[in-house]
Amino acid sequence: MPQEEGTQKDTVTRSNEIARMVGGDIARRAANRTPQKLAFIAPEQDEELTFEAFNRRVNRAAHAFQEEGLESGDRLAIVGGNSLQFLTAYFGALKTGIVFTPINPEITSEDIGYELDHSEADALLVDDVLYPKVEPLVADRDIDVLATITVGDEDSPVPSFDEVIDGQSPTEPAVEIHDEDLAQIMYTSGTTSRPKGVLLSHKAITTGSLNVSASGDLTRNDVTSCVMPLFHCAQLTMVKGAMHVSATTVVRRSFDPDGFLEDVEQRDLTWSFMLPAMYNGLLARPDIEDRDLSSLRYCLYAMAPIGNETLERAIETFDADFALGSGQTEAYPPTCIYHPEWQLEKEGNYWGHAAANTDIAIMDDDGTLLDRGEVGEIVYRGPNVMDGYLKNEEATEEAFAHGWFHSGDMGFFDEDGLLKFVDRKKDIIKSGGENVSTQKVESTLLDHPAVEELAVVGIPHERWGEAVTAFVIPAEGADADTEDIREYASEHLAGFESPKAVEFVEELPKTATGKIQKFQLAEHEADYYQEQVDD
Repeated sequence: MPQEEGTQKDTVTRSNEIARMVGGDIARRAANRTPQKLAFIAPEQDEELTFEAFNRRVNRAAHAFQEEGLESGDRLAIVGGNSLQFLTAYFGALKTGIVFTPINPEITSEDIGYELDHSEADALLVDDVLYPKVEPLVADRDIDVLATITVGDEDSPVPSFDEVIDGQSPTEPAVEIHDEDLAQIMYTSGTTSRPKGVLLSHKAITTGSLNVSASGDLTRNDVTSCVMPLFHCAQLTMVKGAMHVSATTVVRRSFDPDGFLEDVEQRDLTWSFMLPAMYNGLLARPDIEDRDLSSLRYCLYAMAPIGNETLERAIETFDADFALGSGQTEAYPPTCIYHPEWQLEKEGNYWGHAAANTDIAIMDDDGTLLDRGEVGEIVYRGPNVMDGYLKNEEATEEAFAHGWFHSGDMGFFDEDGLLKFVDRKKDIIKSGGENVSTQKVESTLLDHPAVEELAVVGIPHERWGEAVTAFVIPAEGADADTEDIREYASEHLAGFESPKAVEFVEELPKTATGKIQKFQLAEHEADYYQEQVDD
C-alpha cells in the first residue's frame, strides 16, 4: 500500500530543541519576545532588570556553574531568601540541566543537613547572612559552597555570587535537555519526622506555571508581587507564570506591609499573591483607607480560606478581584482556582475549579471515582504531577495508586462543580504557609521531662490560618509550666514548628485501644484562640 503524503513523521529525525518543554526556555523566550520590557524590580536591592538583561545574567550563571565543574544531572542546593540572585541561579541551573534544590533557611541546621545529604547535593549557594548557619554542615561533607548571595554585610571565605558570574559569556549554553529530565527536588513535610524529596521534571514545572497564566488572569500589563518565599513551589511558579506573559515582578525579601503598600502606590502593583494573614494585617492598619490602592485589580491568596465577612471588606477596601489558589508540591501548583465570581457566593473552604493543565477527581479507598456530592480523597492527573519521591519507592507507589496522584486531602464537588475541601487524611498543620509535621513536634516535646503525654493539633487562628497547639498531660510531680515547654520547643524546632500555645490537660480523647483522637480534640478546641481574644 503506497504511503500517503504527510506521513513521513516516523522517518524524519528532528532536533530535541524543536518541541521541548524545559524551564530555562521561559527566560529565553521572554527575552526574545519583549527584550526591553521591565522583568524584575528589586526595591531593597535598588535594582531593575529587563527581560533581556535578566536572561543574559542567567546565561552567565549557567556558564559559571559549568566552569565550576557542575554537569547536567548534578544537584545544586540553595539556602536563601528572596533575591534576584536566587532567581538568576534558579534559571541558570535549569538552562544547564542542573537539578535545583531549594532548602527552607528557617528549618533547623539538622534538617538542612538531612536535605543536603538526602538530595546528594554537589554544590551549595547560600545567603551571606546564613553562611554561619551552614558552615558547620559543609565542613564534614563532600560539597562545595560555590558562592554567597550578598544580602547583608556578613563576611565569608567564599566569593559572592555576583563575582562568580561576572565576566562569563551571556550566550545561551549548549546543553541538551529533555522534557522528562529532572529539574527540581523540593522538600515537603509529611507525617513523619523527615521531609520527602519531591522529584519534578522540566515538563511539570513548566506546565504548572502555565496554569498560573491560563487560570490566574495574568496579562502582559500586570505588575506582580513576590513576597512569598522563593524556596516554596508556590512563589516560584508565580514568577514563571508572570514571565510566560511578560508581566513585571516586584521581588522583595519577604512580606513587609509598608513595602507592599509602597509597591502599590509607587510601582503600580496590579496583581498580588499573599497569605490571608497578610491581607488581614493590611486591613487592620489604621491608615489603610487613606492609601491609594487604585492600581490593584487581582489579589490571589493561598493556604487557607478567608471568612466571607473579612473577604467582603477586603474586596471593598482594595477594590480588586480576590481568588484562592490551591495546590501542593507534588502536583506543581496551582491545581485549582476559586475564581472571583464565586468568592462571596459560597460558605466554607472552597478550592474552586481545576486549573488548565490539571484533572481533578474524587476517589474512594478502593479506587472508584465518586459522583458530585460524595466525599472522598482528592486525586489529580496532569503534566504538572511529580515523578515521585526521592529514595522512597513505597510512598511513590502509594501516591500513584489506581492511576491518579493521591493528594491526601478529602473533599467533594458541589452542585456547581466546585471543589470543596473537607479534611486531611494525615495530620499535617498548615501554619502561616508552612507545613508542620505533628509527629515531629510531638516527638520533640516528649523529650521534655515535664511532658507525660500530648497531642499536637492545628487550631483555627486569624493570623496563622492554623496555629500549632500542644495539649499536654504533665508528668506527675513535674516542676514546669507551659512557658518552659514553649521555650524548649523554640530551642529544638524551627519557629513555624513551635507551638503557639501549650495547654495542660488532665486527659486526651482516646479510642478503646488507647489511640488519641485528634479530630475530637481539634473540634472541641476550635474556638481556643477566639476565646483568648474575647477574654
